Parts: sequence; structure tokens; C-alpha cells
Amino acid sequence: IDQEVHALREQAVQRFGGNTENVPELPASLFEDNAAKRVKTGLVLSEVIKANDIKADDDKVKSLIEDMASAYEDPTEVVEYYMGNEEMLNNMRNVAIEEQAVEFVLSQAQITETEKAFDDVMNKQA
Repeated sequence: IDQEVHALREQAVQRFGGNTENVPELPASLFEDNAAKRVKTGLVLSEVIKANDIKADDDKVKSLIEDMASAYEDPTEVVEYYMGNEEMLNNMRNVAIEEQAVEFVLSQAQITETEKAFDDVMNKQA
């Protein structure tokens, strides 16, 4: 959780321009709840992946890279860079595995639909 707090703190600093000289140290308490949720989610996904022997689907990895690359001026160059860089490719494999694990969990879910008025959902306190 401490490592995740540190990562979230770093991300917050990056969102504010990345200049840490004029940014006060953000207290860990701002990030602890979110960090704990992220760690728990990661542990659950890791167990789902392990228990179901989920491996990265090459087509899914390529599709993720192509989707991400489409935001760049030269998508082909970005795809080639990712495909030729083992570290970047592994990062995308991890994303694909996580997505496949979520898809697996959703495929096992039993869904019950209920109709509710907008105000009942959005204004729970009222």
C-alpha cells in the first residue's frame, strides 16, 4: 500500500506540471483509501488470472497497441516501436491480461436488471 501511495502521489505531482520544487509534500492520508482499493483489486485480479491460467491473447495485445497508436500522428511508427520494444510489449501484455481477467469475471457474473427512476439512483440521500 505504501508503494501505491507513493505512485499515486507521483501521479498527482505529474498532473500539476511535474515540478516538485514548489509543491508541498502531499500527505499520504490523501491517497491511502484509493491505494488500498487498488492493491486489493490487483490481488483479486492476480488470483483470477492465476486460477484460470489466463494468458495474453496476441490479437488482443495488437488491438490494444493499435487503439493506443491511433491517437498519434504516425500510428504505424508507434505500433512498430511497441512491437520492437520488449518492455513496452510486456506492459501491453499485462494490460491485455487484466482486461481478459475482467472479461472472464463478467462472463461468470449473474446479472439481474431492475428499473429505477433517475432520481432514485442519483439522489440516494433524498
